[in-house]
Amino acid sequence: MSPMIGAPPDADAEARVKAIIAQLGGGRALMQSMAAYRDVVNRMQQEVPALVKSHPKKWAAMAPGTAPVIGDSHDEVLAGVAALTGGDLTGVVTEYLDPDPPVLIL
Repeated sequence: MSPMIGAPPDADAEARVKAIIAQLGGGRALMQSMAAYRDVVNRMQQEVPALVKSHPKKWAAMAPGTAPVIGDSHDEVLAGVAALTGGDLTGVVTEYLDPDPPVLIL
């Protein structure tokens, strides 16, 4: 038997996970929500190069079904998305449009 890393098994964990999934609308709704978020992330990644050229040093935000919102601050773009979605910020992706992003060495 391999050594256990982390916490011991929790007898109630499965019930808690099922309850959380139910609160989120069920497995199908959760999967649809995750797919919608993945789509927004992919759209933002595709848009960022053009947005950096047209709006350097600004913020951009997108939600499922919205075009990019551009603003001077994170709060401003979130407010812009909220205005488009009736206040729903579920699945919002934000990005600072840095024309000279730092190099990350991993």
